[in-house]
Amino acid sequence: MTTETKTTPVPQTTVTPEESTSAVLSLSEERSGASESLYTLALRRLRRDYLTLVAIAIVLLLALLSLLAPVITDALNVSYTRTDSAAFLSIGSPGHILGTDDLGRDELARLLYAGRVSLTIAFSAAIGSLAIGVTVGVIAGYYQGGPLGFIDDAIMWFVTTLNSIPTLFLLLIVASVLRAQQSALGSSVVVLILILTFLGWTGTMRLVRGETLARRELEYTIAARAMGAGSWRIMFVHILPNVFSIIVVTLAIDVGSLILVESALSYLGLGVRPPTPSWGNMLNNAQSFFDRGPHLVFLPGFLIVLTVLCLYIIGDGMRDAFDPQASKKVA
Repeated sequence: MTTETKTTPVPQTTVTPEESTSAVLSLSEERSGASESLYTLALRRLRRDYLTLVAIAIVLLLALLSLLAPVITDALNVSYTRTDSAAFLSIGSPGHILGTDDLGRDELARLLYAGRVSLTIAFSAAIGSLAIGVTVGVIAGYYQGGPLGFIDDAIMWFVTTLNSIPTLFLLLIVASVLRAQQSALGSSVVVLILILTFLGWTGTMRLVRGETLARRELEYTIAARAMGAGSWRIMFVHILPNVFSIIVVTLAIDVGSLILVESALSYLGLGVRPPTPSWGNMLNNAQSFFDRGPHLVFLPGFLIVLTVLCLYIIGDGMRDAFDPQASKKVA
């Protein structure tokens, strides 16, 4: 008597060339990532993120054009301050590539100089608020819960109180106080940078404080403390470099947000004051002439949207590049 054994056929799985290539890339990245620093690995990921690279190129191009505004306007023989009787010229008019505004001033020249002002305000305020937020955040996070915990308590009380005031009311109060001292501070650009710096550091501070709380009890921090390193050395030599990736991402996002804030304040008449142009006050001045010169609204509005969108894309790309869990599919 013979017994027959039945074998269940094993289903065959087919692997496409695309899946095979993706698996090889992922495996090679995991192996190479073990011997690479976080910044080297982030740079390698960033080089494959074409959307972020395009956004970086656009922001650099806008910054370069704004920086070269005097050279470009001299070459085209136009000025952002010179008025003309030929007002509301449309795009493509002879001698005025992007037309003129209600006073006959060249729109291209005003956009270039306005870009210098808006980008200067955004980057200066972002760097200033970042410096304050990072410094205060590291100090508060390091001393939280220890013998000097009252430092963290005092800082968090101040931040919570500041954040509890509606932003618009706070902007109005600070703007009014600084406007009264404008003769001593200088131009409205300096005043606006101070306003945005003073009010923009609390979010960064909370983020850095949380990272410091997580890193102050790690092995390298405990080892530094055991070897006799002081508190300030541990905070700014051992902990701060390890939160640098967060600082880079925050800077890109903050610049985009501050461009929007500057534009909103200038639109409301609290920002940069004419005749100094900014993208925000150009929108404010053009709202009364939308029917006669729609390009006066569309052009600065488009530049604001494009710049902020690119900066947000850069921030998102930086976050993905510095993500330690991102050793996944990289096409």
